[in-house]
Formats: sequence, structure tokens, C-alpha cells
Amino acid sequence: MRVREIRPRHLEDWLANRPPLADGTQTLYKAMVVAPLNWAAGRRVRLIPANPLRGLIDFPAGACRGGEAVWPPAVFEQVLRLSSPDLADAIRLLAWTGARPVTLCRAEARHYRPDLRLWDFGDPPRRNHGKWVRRVWLPPPAVALVEQMNDRWPEGPVVRNSLGRPWTPDGLGRRLWGLRAEQRADGAAWPAGLCLYGLRHTFATNFIREHPDKLEYLRELLGHKDLKMIRKHYGHLFDEHHALHQVLDRLALPGG
Repeated sequence: MRVREIRPRHLEDWLANRPPLADGTQTLYKAMVVAPLNWAAGRRVRLIPANPLRGLIDFPAGACRGGEAVWPPAVFEQVLRLSSPDLADAIRLLAWTGARPVTLCRAEARHYRPDLRLWDFGDPPRRNHGKWVRRVWLPPPAVALVEQMNDRWPEGPVVRNSLGRPWTPDGLGRRLWGLRAEQRADGAAWPAGLCLYGLRHTFATNFIREHPDKLEYLRELLGHKDLKMIRKHYGHLFDEHHALHQVLDRLALPGG
């Protein structure tokens, strides 16, 4: 099929023939088709005269990807039980830090700052596509695990598989998908939207439930430049007016 022959129905038929997909996954799949066509039709490239799907694809409504991707505690424990030790360590670090898989996979011993208990990746490059995170903060369990990895792998990425090769985001995702066969034999059902990126949503969800008045801290922990994405994905979890009054109630005021 030539590019100019592609129609929205081709994309919709392809999705309809797949297993049931969560709204967030449908959005991702559609974007994976539309984005390269936009790029190919861009002024800098001009591989094709125009994107035949531009403006014609209906993306699922609803702004919350976080809720459907959160890992229930029982599922988290089951995944760890079925995982190899190296995969379980990667999953724990994702859950404990809220880092993106791509960020986790590029961490090296040289990035670790023991005085601040974090990974410091330095200044972002000029063209970062919005996914660069300068720092990843490490809670106590993560510090202990990272220091063990640093001792084992002083050069290069520290998050590695059982063969000593650095994990990639795709490799981690494929391994999690492969665990589904073992999960079915174990007699339990996993949520349809379960994915590694869901551990970032799980981290953010748990943080907001415990600290609804500290969204600025969460922004720093997740590496966002502002609160827009947090409000978009997790706004249903907190009452911002109530959280602000919680802070005001504890604030020492002159003459109060």
C-alpha cells in the first residue's frame, strides 16, 4: 500500500483485530502510526507530500492514563515472584523512584551522588524531545541496591540482565510480557494496561494519596518542568483546595 492510499479505516481495522486495548494503549498505538507520517511530511524532510491521516484520527477521550496503569500491590508481588533476580531489581528501582525505564537503563555508577542520594545525569542536551530527566532521587532501599550495582558494575550501565548485558527499555518490556504465560499458570489475572511505565504512575499515585499538599515535591521527583502533567494525569486523586487549606491551617501567622 502506498502512503497516499492509507485511510483511517485501515488503522481502526488493525486495532479492532487486536486483543482489547486500554484507552491509553490505543492512543499510544495510533500515535506510533501518525507521528512518523507527520515527520515524513515535515518541511525539513519532505519524504511524502502530506500525511494522509493528519486530522482524521480520533484519539480516545479522557486525560488520565495513570489510573488504568497503576500496579495493584498483589500484582506487584506476583511479578517479583515470577521474575529473575536481575529483572526484579529493575522493577523495584522503577517502583521506588518513579523513573522512566529509559532513564533507569542509562544510569551508571558515575551518575551516583552519595552525598545527595540521587542519580545526577548532568545538564540536558539542547534537543531532548521532552524526556530528559536531570536527577532521580533514591529512597533508602534504592540507595542500598544502587550501591551494590555500582560495586558490581563500576563502568557502564549498572542495571543489567543475568548475562551481564545492560537492560534496554524494550528488553524489560518484552520480559514482562513474557511473564504473562507464567502468570496464567499461576492462576491470577493481571490488569489489561499493565506495563513497566505503570510503575511511574503507581509511584505518583501513592505519593499524592499520602502527600496531596506536596505536588511541587512530586514534580521534582518525576522531573517535570511544571505541574501541568501531574494535574492532567492525577487530578482525580486530590482536592487541591483542601490540600492548600491543610497547609494554611499549619502555617504560623503573625498575630494569629
